[in-house]
Formats: sequence, C-alpha cells, structure tokens
Amino acid sequence: MKTIAIFLVVAVLMAGAAFVVVSKFLAPENTTTPQAKPPAVKPDKPKVEKEKEKGQREIFMVEELLVNPTGTSGTRFLSVSLGLEVANHEVVEQLEKRKLQVRDLLITILSSRTVDELTTASARERMRQEISDRLNQLIAPDKVSAVYFVDYVLQ
Repeated sequence: MKTIAIFLVVAVLMAGAAFVVVSKFLAPENTTTPQAKPPAVKPDKPKVEKEKEKGQREIFMVEELLVNPTGTSGTRFLSVSLGLEVANHEVVEQLEKRKLQVRDLLITILSSRTVDELTTASARERMRQEISDRLNQLIAPDKVSAVYFVDYVLQ
C-alpha cells in the first residue's frame, strides 16, 4: 500500500514537472494583446521593383559543385555553391546559356587547388579573383563583379 502511494505521488510530481516544462519552455508564447501585435508591414515587392529600376545587381547561382582537391588521390572533397554577382538580367541570361562552360571552368579552378589553398582565407580571396577574371573572359569583360561562396564544405 505504501509503494502505491509513493508511486502515485511520484507520478503526480512528474506530470506537474512535465506541464511546467511544456508550458514555460516548449509551447509558443501566446501574445494576442494589442500591445504585442507587430505594426502592419507593407509587402516588400514594390521596394524590390524600385531597387531593380535603379540598377540593382543580380546573383547567378551555381549550386552543388563537388570536386577532389589536387594531391588528395580522391580521399578528400570540396562541396561548394557559388553566387556570382552580375550587372543585370542580360548577364544572368548569358551565364544561363553557358551554364555547362561555367560549371566546367569552376570545377577546373577548384580542383586545381591543394587542401592548404582551399583552407586559407587569403588563398580563397585569390581564388575568387581568378574565378571572376576567367568568367569575365568567358562571357565579356567586367561582367562578374563579385563571387560569393554560399556553401563551402571541405572534407
């Protein structure tokens, strides 16, 4: 009889502790008071259109390149996705038409690097510049203004 009473007390305490944990830490806050409401925000679409009218640059994405760095005999790999900042949509269309050449050029540049060159920040900056220069030779001078590493995983 004593063990049943102890069991019931422990069960009630555990249920209470579970309620506290769920209500305080796991449940989302219910803020429906007028003070907690965020102010109404206009959609961003008109703002984006205005920025494009002013000549905002565009990004051309090259995703999921997988290469073996030089000197690793296939035991290491680099997985990378790049964003190429270009002047306008016409350049994006040029890059899209030459997507296979762009990917080949990037694979050639990235796979020619050693693991040390892929891990140091200064070598990565030189690699960004080389990518930009070689792509500009491929499509037209001074079309790619910046290279961004969106994903960069070296295993």
